Amino acid sequence: MSKLRQKNPGAIRNPEANKGRESFDIDLMVNTDGVRNLSPFVQQECREAKGATYTTDTDLKYVAMSVVKDYQHISTGTASLKAENAPKCAALTNFTDGCICSYELCVGWYPCGLKFCRGADSTGKMVSYRCGIKTCKKCRLFNYYVHNKMECLWNDKDLNADL
Repeated sequence: MSKLRQKNPGAIRNPEANKGRESFDIDLMVNTDGVRNLSPFVQQECREAKGATYTTDTDLKYVAMSVVKDYQHISTGTASLKAENAPKCAALTNFTDGCICSYELCVGWYPCGLKFCRGADSTGKMVSYRCGIKTCKKCRLFNYYVHNKMECLWNDKDLNADL
C-alpha cells in the first residue's frame, strides 16, 4: 500500500478513464423483521432503514445460489415492487403519490489498473514501460419505487435548485 501513497493528497484528481454509468432497477423491498432466512445480519444492520431496504431479484437468486439455500425460502422476507407505468418522482407535484425514485452514486476517482508509457530505451528503440497507476470514474444509478414522493425529496428539481 505504501507505493499507492499520493504525492499531493490535497490535489483535485481527474480520472483518465470514465467507466460510464450502470443502471439498476430495484424490484424487491426487504422486510427487515422477517428476513432471518436471508441473513441474520440484515435485521440488525438495516434497523434504521425499516421499510426502505431494497434489493433485486437477480441479487437474491445469486445469494441463494452462492450460500446453497432455497430461493423460495430466503425470499419470504421480501415483497415485489412492481411499479409499471409509475412516473418519475422528479415529474410529480403531489407529494402523496407513489413514484420511481433515482439515486446516483459516483466514485469520481479510483485506481483501476496500471498505466503504461512509451519511450525510447538507451539504444533508441521505442519501448512500453509501467509508469504509474491508471485512474477511473464509475457511476451507478439505482431506480426504485417509493410509496410517496416524500421518501424521495432529492429527486425534486425545485427543492434542489438552490444547492
